[in-house]
Amino acid sequence: MAATELLELEHAWARAFQSQDRDFLENLLAAEFRLTFANDVRVPRAISREEWFVALDRMTFGSYEITSSEEISFANTGVLDMHVRFDGWHLNGRLRSAEEVVTDVFVRRDGRWQVVSRISESVGEARKV
Repeated sequence: MAATELLELEHAWARAFQSQDRDFLENLLAAEFRLTFANDVRVPRAISREEWFVALDRMTFGSYEITSSEEISFANTGVLDMHVRFDGWHLNGRLRSAEEVVTDVFVRRDGRWQVVSRISESVGEARKV
């Protein structure tokens, strides 16, 4: 079932992010990938795949927990809605913790899933750890 595959990919994405596994991440994120921050006034637009990889070099996190998820898949398209908790992630040297609602959109191409869009919305103010 695609939904199980998608959730497994999310966990693999988190592990690859933590270990800075660029090969895995470059295969997972489609060329047209965009990350949109739904309610972050500091980032008024979507972040391109290229910008995401630049930010990758400045970020790490200690833990990433999917606290709930709901998956929907249609043939070669899948949507995964999640509530996630990031603990101890660093952006430009600042230690933070956050809870977010994340929606990822996947497409299956050449037999593998790729993420084409991520929308992230804070469900509370990010707090310093």
